Amino acid sequence: MQPTIAERLEHIATAIRNIRKITTGQTRESFAGDLIIRLATERLLEVISEASRHIPLEIKSKESSINWRRLLISETGCAMPTKTPTLACYGP
Repeated sequence: MQPTIAERLEHIATAIRNIRKITTGQTRESFAGDLIIRLATERLLEVISEASRHIPLEIKSKESSINWRRLLISETGCAMPTKTPTLACYGP
């Protein structure tokens, strides 16, 4: 059975909390140098991206403060609309 919309929203909220937890105290340099933290963050961003794809437009339109398009992960591994790989996408 597919997750409900409420479950998908909880997946997003949980992933955001976990990203905050694992990146607290990280500098850009320490983040870039920590493969485990980068991979965990990337996976959590994928969870957010996938869950956001299944949120109906009528719900998204009620939350205009959220840039839903930016939550999507492109084929480059970067948050859209970026198409050029950068340190922010992949680290060192």
